[in-house]
Amino acid sequence: MKEILSRATFCIAAGLLSSFAFARNYYVDPEVGNMNNPGTVGEPWSTLEAVFATGKNFAVGDTIHCRNGFHGSPVITGDPGNGAVTILAESGHMPRLKGLVFSNASHWIVSGLDLSPMNAGPGFDKRPIVIIGRDCRFITIDRCTIYHAMDITGWLASNFNERMGTGIDCKGADCTFTRNHIKNTRYSIAVKPTAVRATARYNLIEYILEDGIRCLADDGLYEYNTLRDWYGVTRRDHDDGFQSWTDGPGKGVIYRNTIRGNLIINLTDPENPFPGKKSMGAYASDGIGLFDGMYDGWVIENNVIINDNGHGIALFGGVNCRVSNNTVIKNPHRLNDDFPWITITRHKNGTLGSGNLLINNLSSIAPIDRFAIAPGVMQSGNQFVGADTDAYFVDYAHRDLHLKAGSPAIDAGTRDNAPAIDFDRRARSVPYDVGAYEYQAVRR
Repeated sequence: MKEILSRATFCIAAGLLSSFAFARNYYVDPEVGNMNNPGTVGEPWSTLEAVFATGKNFAVGDTIHCRNGFHGSPVITGDPGNGAVTILAESGHMPRLKGLVFSNASHWIVSGLDLSPMNAGPGFDKRPIVIIGRDCRFITIDRCTIYHAMDITGWLASNFNERMGTGIDCKGADCTFTRNHIKNTRYSIAVKPTAVRATARYNLIEYILEDGIRCLADDGLYEYNTLRDWYGVTRRDHDDGFQSWTDGPGKGVIYRNTIRGNLIINLTDPENPFPGKKSMGAYASDGIGLFDGMYDGWVIENNVIINDNGHGIALFGGVNCRVSNNTVIKNPHRLNDDFPWITITRHKNGTLGSGNLLINNLSSIAPIDRFAIAPGVMQSGNQFVGADTDAYFVDYAHRDLHLKAGSPAIDAGTRDNAPAIDFDRRARSVPYDVGAYEYQAVRR
């Protein structure tokens, strides 16, 4: 039996190696290319849009190198099989596209492209820039620049709704978004209910009209993203760094998402002409808002949230969820009067959750009465900073929320059910500290 399994394993490995051995490099150049060319380094094809419009076929391990110039709006289709085809910017080049659509496509990696309606010429287009259909799987968007506008100088408040749309709209399963720069979008990454097992890591998402990340699907991982600077232009905006809800209040459950190590700041740019100020008739942004649950098996840990609205982290209707070692503190810019809190509370329809943990969190205040922590939530090691920020943090005025020597949060947490590393991905030491940062006497 062992010999049979060994031969089978060898045959599978040999098949994969054989596939990659015949992988090819193709080149696309809008300035000098032609679709009658073979797509070689010296005789490239014309544009990425034309490559897919003419039905070129690709195999596992193939790479399509894109050069400077405008590549249109490709509709990517096809599945090479048990492996991926890569579309990337050739070294030293910045290919420009209006957007990308994936339809009946799987196993594609896209890296290093500049994606914006602005690349197609003057005028605005608020449709999603990247669209991944529900018939797609294993799509990776990596190191791309995605924006509806690079600069909003001269815009009026009324311009935003007509000019900004979604950055990435994903309905496909097993998709990954890494190290992208997403700017001036309405909803930066929207993960729809069918987009199970999504991953969003190390993205910089800034200048956001409504939500940075929307997650409506199961089994996702959202970690080490930076989300910052919201526009507040109308009362209809309900801005969140991360938001989720089920498909209608009380109509479902979303399972097993992890939100870890994200930095969410409602305002870092004092020159933002449209900050979310209640005095201007606009909502201030929440940090992590999980409304209209139920939510089962979620983990929210090591996030740093700096905002001016009550909901720093709010989970409405949790079952077996853990919220641990987060730091949620009022923005030193103090746009609004509200101080943020962390809560696990009842569903809006009154349903009480169970099995939830709220441990080692550091927040400005306790939640106000109508958002009070629900009965049965196990609490341990949580602290409230209030206005005593200078006693806790290295440099609160400049948003450095690392713990200072003598901080009341040092050694005040529990190890049970807490993350073994902190926001900086350094190992915690027993006894654990409260909040996202473990105190370091010597910081590198």
